[in-house]
Amino acid sequence: MLLAFPLPGSHHFRVILIEPATGEADERALSEVEFVADVEAALPRRSRGEFPVELLKRHWLTRYRLHRKGAPTYRRGRSFVAGDAAHVHSPVGAQGMNTGIQDAYNLGWKLALVARGEAPASLLDSYDGERRPVGETLLRVTDRFFALAAGGGRLGRTVRRLMPTLVIRALQLPFVRKRIARFVSQTGIRYRASPVSVEGHGASRLDSTAPRAGDRAPDVELAPSHWLAELFHGPRHTLLLFAGRSTALLERFATMRDEIEARYGTLVRPVIVRLDPAHPAIGEVDRGGAAHHRYGAEQGAIYLVRPDGYIAFRGAGTDVEVLRATLRQRFIVNAVGRD
Repeated sequence: MLLAFPLPGSHHFRVILIEPATGEADERALSEVEFVADVEAALPRRSRGEFPVELLKRHWLTRYRLHRKGAPTYRRGRSFVAGDAAHVHSPVGAQGMNTGIQDAYNLGWKLALVARGEAPASLLDSYDGERRPVGETLLRVTDRFFALAAGGGRLGRTVRRLMPTLVIRALQLPFVRKRIARFVSQTGIRYRASPVSVEGHGASRLDSTAPRAGDRAPDVELAPSHWLAELFHGPRHTLLLFAGRSTALLERFATMRDEIEARYGTLVRPVIVRLDPAHPAIGEVDRGGAAHHRYGAEQGAIYLVRPDGYIAFRGAGTDVEVLRATLRQRFIVNAVGRD
């Protein structure tokens, strides 16, 4: 199998050749003569004389042996693994670096809270439970795709011949594009089964299309050039209090905001999001109502968003006491002098 990716500049390509597996790893340096011969051998027979291969200049030639390995656990005692230490796989889909970054971010904010004495040590148990299933899924998907693309025999040749046409046609379907985009961007990853993903009593009353605890918090435009995700920046939890057009709920949330700021300080940033722009300036104004609609919050809702952008708690506007209990379980405020 031969892949050639054009790069800026004349006659400038990144070329990848996939060769049959051998019993032993080939540690020999890859010579220019061998590389050219391999490229020629990978070309279709009918085009070999038509497209002579000439290597004008090489910047880097190397052999890379594919591996498929996954750690059985991402934590043992005080030791944690992430990135390539946790999962090594085919580069199909370009997911390796992204997955490693998400591993590190998922673990990083939890380690910081526990190390500072601001969260119980049990928070660290959620790292393996959240990230290992992601790594296992990645290994399965990349393996299957690579097997289809690089398989030997008549079936492999047929797949390679038809795949470009099939992929182009499939990408014309909106649901296929959306599914591929969610996989490649990794915005489709969910932690709904995690013990630190909590649903309030009133969460079931929210719209069925609203994100749930454990989902990635959707980004929505609040006003021109002003996005909801801008509120999530920084190593803290963000509490979104959707008040809709209810004056009573707005006043209740304002009191709650002051209470949480006094108790949790920099650990939690409460933000009131309202629909009524005429009300005295409190929180953020959802001018077009897109954020309330996306979060199913027209009648009021509460969302606690983790530092890595995932929803830790979801509830209706009436789930104030459930939220208070969740925050007490999640954070240790005595250790930081807030009580």
